[in-house]
Amino acid sequence: MNHPIRYAYLLAAVPLQLSAQTTEQTEHVDLPTVNVTGQNRTASRDSYTVPVMSTATGLPISPKDTPQSVSVITRKQMDDSGAATLEEALKTTTGLNIYKQGFQTRFQSRGFDIAQISEDGVNSTVCTMCGNNPHDAKQLTDTALYDHIEVVRGATGLRKAQSEPGGSINAIRKRPTAAPLLEFDATADRFGTLRTSADVSGFLSRDNGLRGRAVAVLEKTKAGVKTATAIKGSFTALSTSKSGKTIC
Repeated sequence: MNHPIRYAYLLAAVPLQLSAQTTEQTEHVDLPTVNVTGQNRTASRDSYTVPVMSTATGLPISPKDTPQSVSVITRKQMDDSGAATLEEALKTTTGLNIYKQGFQTRFQSRGFDIAQISEDGVNSTVCTMCGNNPHDAKQLTDTALYDHIEVVRGATGLRKAQSEPGGSINAIRKRPTAAPLLEFDATADRFGTLRTSADVSGFLSRDNGLRGRAVAVLEKTKAGVKTATAIKGSFTALSTSKSGKTIC
């Protein structure tokens, strides 16, 4: 009569012994080191393309895999062509029509004005429609502040609920660098334009967990009239944490 009870105790002890043996075998296992490397999506100083873009779909995928007609103007392209304004950077972009009405600049794609001009994916309130607030020289931000410009031809309904049928323009700001950066640039042309810019990036905390970058531009231009002079100034500052999250 006691045999069933004895067997029950023996069966209950077997899992405990197996668990103890498994613990002894795994507590001394050392996992190998795994190094993960990747390319910064905003590091386009030495390339005519970018690895990924997100203006069309909101997902970080390559331009060739994006299911829409897109173009990317990188930092190297803007530097090589000497483009200082958004108009100069986009004048050779496929499918875009840029024209002026006085001092106002308008961008068109597929017969429609592009009103979706964004910065880091955030829409601006600037409108290109007649009677509202067209782009002019004061509203166009200097290209020295940006790493690259993403252009989508056609509606971007996956990203924006009320997207324009013509397309959208998204300017991506420069991000803080892992290595200290200090650059100064000065240019002058035969039309009387004087331009200086400064680009500074580095660590903001002792543990190197917070990085920052500041870009400043000052430009003086003759407006075509002997007594008229235009002065333009631009400044931006951006900081990121060690995890890559943008703080401001």
